[in-house]
Amino acid sequence: MARPISEIEFTAHDPAVLEAQALGEILSAVAQHKKPLIQFMDIVHELHKFGILDALEALLKNRHQVGVIGIAQLNDSGMQHILKNVILATQFLGKVEPTSLDNMLKGVLSGMERAGGQVADSNNKPVGMFGMIRAMGDEDVRSALGFMLNFLTGMGSQIKQNNAQAQNSQGQKDGSGTHGTQHQHVH
Repeated sequence: MARPISEIEFTAHDPAVLEAQALGEILSAVAQHKKPLIQFMDIVHELHKFGILDALEALLKNRHQVGVIGIAQLNDSGMQHILKNVILATQFLGKVEPTSLDNMLKGVLSGMERAGGQVADSNNKPVGMFGMIRAMGDEDVRSALGFMLNFLTGMGSQIKQNNAQAQNSQGQKDGSGTHGTQHQHVH
């Protein structure tokens, strides 16, 4: 049969012993993860050299005032338009095929370089009607005009579609259901 417990032994740990154990565990973890810790310390050092840590510290210490300023800026209607435009531009760029965008931007850059040379030339004369007609014989000009015409066609088509949708939604808001038709009343 088991003996009843009559005494509970409480062993008080010496704080120095507990501290030594904790330090031993920390040093063991540091030794096991030496490479990432050194890399992390290098990153922190670079942040300190550039003054980023000082800026972060100031930001954290003044977080309430910074938050008030940030909210005030976000409530400004101009900032809301900027954020909306950034989102729309990001969505647009996500839809554009990278090779198409690269080709178009290279063409724009080439055109800007050529036009910049024309602007810098003090002997630059305006192109007349016959000069434009002669330029139409140039394959590069025809290629650029074809691109621009396709661009304008696509843009015009989308504008027409947006206008039609706006008129339809306006007709629905008005409750007229006429979708843009007008009725004349005879007196």
